[in-house]
Amino acid sequence: MTDDGPSEDDNVIRLDWRHLPSSDPVERVARALCRYAGHDPDQPVPTERVEPVLTPEGVTFERSVDEPAWKAYAEEAGRLVAAFEAFSRS
Repeated sequence: MTDDGPSEDDNVIRLDWRHLPSSDPVERVARALCRYAGHDPDQPVPTERVEPVLTPEGVTFERSVDEPAWKAYAEEAGRLVAAFEAFSRS
């Protein structure tokens, strides 16, 4: 909206599901830390976790589980959020 009234852009909805703000403060901080480190938070990266896979032929093998890059920063982000919340209550 402009000072002159509504503009054409007021009726446009731009939705990019990959960049919607999360209501979870830990995820928001983890994403920010990931971006600060120069990584795309939504880029899938392999983890140390594996999952079993069964082929149609009955062969079982394990494959690496991929997660979004921001999840690698979740533990650090959790500590930061807890610290900020404790500080803001005092």
